[in-house]
Formats: sequence, C-alpha cells, structure tokens
Amino acid sequence: PRQKQLAAIARADENAFEALDERYYDVKEPIEVSANRYVLANAEAFR
Repeated sequence: PRQKQLAAIARADENAFEALDERYYDVKEPIEVSANRYVLANAEAFR
C-alpha cells in the first residue's frame, strides 16, 4: 500500500523527501500542535 509506494519513491530518488524533512525539522512547535490547530480551524470537515 502507501508505505510500499513511498519506499519505491525513496529508493528511486534518495532526495525525494528532503524538502519535506527540512520543513518538518524546522518547525518550532510540535507537529501535534499544528495538527490540532488545523483540525480546530476545519472542524466541520472532520465531522
């Protein structure tokens, strides 16, 4: 499934996710805080 697709992309291009990694590690607040903020701002979509 999804994990196999991501693994295939990573094998084909080891830098494929580098930009995402940089963005993830540059975030100053925990990702859980950002995720909760997003859910609260879009509560209707999660009902």
